Amino acid sequence: MNPNQASKMSQVNPYSVIESLRKQVEEQKAKIERLTHSYDQIWDGMRIEQERCVELTRQRDEAMKQIPTWLPIDTAPKDSDILLSDERNVSPGCWVGRYFAWGYSNKPTHWMPMPSAAIKESNS
Repeated sequence: MNPNQASKMSQVNPYSVIESLRKQVEEQKAKIERLTHSYDQIWDGMRIEQERCVELTRQRDEAMKQIPTWLPIDTAPKDSDILLSDERNVSPGCWVGRYFAWGYSNKPTHWMPMPSAAIKESNS
């Protein structure tokens, strides 16, 4: 240590150094507290969003259960428009006299109700 450094060291008040460091420690603790609070808010938000996602998935799955499946043609109604299929083609159709009229010449093998959007359009 050179004489200038020794002179400066002897001029530094150790109490002011300690007080300065104490303030820095308190400031650092406050920063950590703010970060911890922010982290807790983020974690709570993530948990809420995850729960919402689980609930939406459950609702979607319940709604999907309401979608009709293809049914055998011998159970098809003869008084409304329906979707018809021969296992390769799908087309709207209806009962006319003694057969189903639809977009193909071969006989349909399955049917399902028209989607609600298609029913609304045909009623407009």
